[in-house]
Amino acid sequence: MDFRHISDFWFDVQPSGTRIYSFHFRLVQQIDGEVRIYILSQPPYPSGRADDGHSTHRYGLTERRPFVCYDPSPRTVEHAKAIAGAWARHTVFYQKTGRWEPNHV
Repeated sequence: MDFRHISDFWFDVQPSGTRIYSFHFRLVQQIDGEVRIYILSQPPYPSGRADDGHSTHRYGLTERRPFVCYDPSPRTVEHAKAIAGAWARHTVFYQKTGRWEPNHV
């Protein structure tokens, strides 16, 4: 259950001077103090690319409220924003190559 809406923000990724990939996030503090990073919008996955929760590191797809899968969950806004930015960069890399590289930031 959502507890407190913290903020919405956009994060843009522009790898190697190519097109800009824009992501829109919402941070919501849960009752247990964790900050959930909801994905309000993101670039679509290319045709043929797996877009399931496991492949894309997202939860909540069946409820149509996707949020970033990260462990441990962030507890501060700063940490949540850093995770959202890293997830966006990883997602663009995955969309372009089909590989999710944990150390690719």
